[in-house]
Amino acid sequence: MKTQKYCLALDLNEDPALIAEYKKYHEKI
Repeated sequence: MKTQKYCLALDLNEDPALIAEYKKYHEKI
């Protein structure tokens, strides 16, 4: 799980639009 989050974090740094979706996704959980 930690590895997956780390990979996602790297992708988020490249695409700010994904950050918004990532935050929304985790707000639901």
